[in-house]
Amino acid sequence: MPDLAPYYAAARLSLSPLRYGAGVKGKVVGSLQAGVPVVTTLIGSEGIGLRDGIEALIGSTASEIAECAIRLFEDAELCARLAAAGEAVVRERFSVAGATQTMRELFGIS
Repeated sequence: MPDLAPYYAAARLSLSPLRYGAGVKGKVVGSLQAGVPVVTTLIGSEGIGLRDGIEALIGSTASEIAECAIRLFEDAELCARLAAAGEAVVRERFSVAGATQTMRELFGIS
């Protein structure tokens, strides 16, 4: 799809029940960036460092993932909190400004 924005705008949540993979998961970051709450696995949060219940909901089994999804459908406040926290994760960890700040800190540049 050339533009996912209309799909993200209509989505209540994003499910990424990944069982294997390496590095940062682009689909998870894309959902976070769009302000869509994410339900994923530990593998899906690898390379992103998402905290369960704070920036995403993380489940290990099919039942846990389903329970997380139901929780989001039933709790608009939780959706809003996760959406805001997810967007903050992208700004802090994956933006040019965030990367610049990390490099400054690593090299002791003020």
